[in-house]
Amino acid sequence: MALKTEEYSYNEDNFIEENGTLKELTVTITLAEYRNLISERCYNEKLIETLHNERVDLNEQISSLSDELCKCKAELDTLTRRISSEAIKRL
Repeated sequence: MALKTEEYSYNEDNFIEENGTLKELTVTITLAEYRNLISERCYNEKLIETLHNERVDLNEQISSLSDELCKCKAELDTLTRRISSEAIKRL
């Protein structure tokens, strides 16, 4: 079972009971470990932003190419009808 505190969910084993209430466990990490955690988080956030921007760009390209495809299909249809009508006239 996970407990919800603020915006994060934690496993129940991350808490200890003290005076009838659950308190989150406290750990000690070095400054270097803390810096690594922050650095990884910043890197991941930047990566997510980059991937999101790439997705937006790709969606724009898909939309543009879809529009171009529709125009090409319409032009092909027009040319096909013109060729068919010219072939009928020749008969």
